[in-house]
Amino acid sequence: AVAEDWIRNGRCERVIIIGGEAAGKKEINQWIGSGFLSLGAASVKKNVRDAAKPFDMERHGTILGSGAVSLIIERRDFLKKRGLNGQAEVLGTYLGNSAYHSTNIDREHLASEMKAFVEKTEARHQIKKEDFAENTIFMSHETYTPAKGGSADAEVQALRHTFGKSCKDVKIANTKGFTGHTLGAALEDAVLVKALQENKVPMIPNLENIPYEFSDLRLNDNKKTDYKYGLHFAAGFGSHFAFLFLKRLEESKTENNEKYLEWLRNVSGIRNPEVKIINNTLCIGSGSDKEIQTPVKTAEIKQESKISSRDFEMEIKKIIADQTGYSEDMLESDLDLEADLGIDTVKQVEIFGKISSKFGLEVPEDLKLRDLNTIAKLVKYIKKEKGRADEPLASKKIPAVSSDGISVENRIKTIISEQTGYTDEMLDPA
Repeated sequence: AVAEDWIRNGRCERVIIIGGEAAGKKEINQWIGSGFLSLGAASVKKNVRDAAKPFDMERHGTILGSGAVSLIIERRDFLKKRGLNGQAEVLGTYLGNSAYHSTNIDREHLASEMKAFVEKTEARHQIKKEDFAENTIFMSHETYTPAKGGSADAEVQALRHTFGKSCKDVKIANTKGFTGHTLGAALEDAVLVKALQENKVPMIPNLENIPYEFSDLRLNDNKKTDYKYGLHFAAGFGSHFAFLFLKRLEESKTENNEKYLEWLRNVSGIRNPEVKIINNTLCIGSGSDKEIQTPVKTAEIKQESKISSRDFEMEIKKIIADQTGYSEDMLESDLDLEADLGIDTVKQVEIFGKISSKFGLEVPEDLKLRDLNTIAKLVKYIKKEKGRADEPLASKKIPAVSSDGISVENRIKTIISEQTGYTDEMLDPA
């Protein structure tokens, strides 16, 4: 929800989301697990098949899980520049809190909020639930806690209130029977995206006795459906909850995708780039690993090297105007950004990031914004750093020996040896 807000309001172009935890580890579980037990929310069964039973009549307590997940939310026009289309479109998000109970769900409030959220999404994208219900996957939060006051009843009530008669057409999914209940890693978001992509929904594990009140729902049916939409509900202690509504996109293939290859060439400087995974790290390499500068980049560097102070000032003023709403003629070079223009430090960081990106510069870790509190100082700084960045490699003095007297070659060999297991003698500099 925060990522969508940032991107839609122009504060970010791309947001990388990472979540993870290890609540199942012995050192941590003794604390977190005992807390769940004291609340009556954890299972005491020794067999997983008897314990992890989402939506089952015999559900009685959850199992804590451990895991990690990452999602990248990005503006569509940035994806298009790489020749890609994305895997799912975020149609809407919502964060809410019922201020009801430390652990229980306010069923009436959840139902009304889900209905309002879906109706708002319908209005924004000109779609109707009666038309898309059968093509929708509902990714459930159900934690197989005791039926009385548990998540399953609250979710089903919300679905019925939201979709009405069409509720029986919505496909319900739940993966906590496989993964346990993770607390910081929203694994279901990633599973939902992949389920839409593959048009395949995993079965709900260990669901053997479906309660009568759920018997009309699509829980573990084998009906083949063309899934196009995904609705995810997540909840947490303290009565807070969240909704996510996705639409499936047909991802562009990277093979024989010339636009994607051209983007790889531009970012890597490699004539024939190839994406590889090396030591669990996504890398760009080639058969010859011969690095080149593309004509496009060369032209850009030559052009940028001739930028005058006036040009720098105009570009910086334009960025500040776009980010603050001031007109460019109001932005005098000697005005203090915070004292005179009211631009707080958080906004200054965003603006500096935009300016650095515009001129192809990295944001330094030791950045001190108090030293760059006017446009004139920003111009002077950016011009100086841009000159350093454009300085030819041959003109920069690279010491052959580090400050402690050890040659750079030997230091590099030591690092490679530690990471690979090779001895120094096996590492030929050639």
